[in-house]
Amino acid sequence: MLRPLIAATALVFCAVAVPSHAHPLVPGLSQVHSGKSTQGIERKDVMAKSRGGGNHLAIARKYVGKNPTGWKRLWCARFIGYVLERAGRRGTGSNLAKSYARYGKAVSKGAVKPGDIAVLTRKGGGHVGIVAQPPKGGKVVLVSGNSGGAGPGRRVVTERAYPVGRVIAWRRPA
Repeated sequence: MLRPLIAATALVFCAVAVPSHAHPLVPGLSQVHSGKSTQGIERKDVMAKSRGGGNHLAIARKYVGKNPTGWKRLWCARFIGYVLERAGRRGTGSNLAKSYARYGKAVSKGAVKPGDIAVLTRKGGGHVGIVAQPPKGGKVVLVSGNSGGAGPGRRVVTERAYPVGRVIAWRRPA
């Protein structure tokens, strides 16, 4: 009789400790219901880390040509946080691109690999993206948000090359 009582207690604890809108396996993720979140994110993205994945580059590439954040301006850092969350990682919690200059672990230019994060300068601020192809020939290919499209308010995620000279930090997610 003791064993069923322990199991029943554990079930009650889980039902009380995990709100219906929270993801039970990946802390910090929320609004996952019946395979999709309220923002239309597939449950398989959210479950990536619980299966041992966490491939944020693959998740980011799914959004090329789209804007999953719903923001119209200055959303590159928000996109990186969004993707990292879906891979079971935490971002910086900031919407500022340069906040990723202190994120994770510093990496030298020669050690950069796909999945690392590059923080760039730009007139009036910064830009951040996930490395798709390491630096070669003075360019680095990034998947980043708010980087292409038909003008302000209609920008999308792209995978494209940026000058290495604009990179101010190379970071590896922890």
